[in-house]
Amino acid sequence: MPPVDYVRHIFAKGGPVRREIKKWQQPINAIRSEEDIVELNIVLHAHLTLDTMVGHTYLKPLGR
Repeated sequence: MPPVDYVRHIFAKGGPVRREIKKWQQPINAIRSEEDIVELNIVLHAHLTLDTMVGHTYLKPLGR
């Protein structure tokens, strides 16, 4: 499965659970092309809210 499709799959089921974090990081780290980066941003943008752990980490509402 292409890395962006794997990320899409993980978020379709509600995001990674603790045991999936390392497995989830591998496809993210494998993304190299500009097209995949743009697509990844589109996929993640809808899920980057303060209601999700990933979104909270990305948005850093406390500024850190």
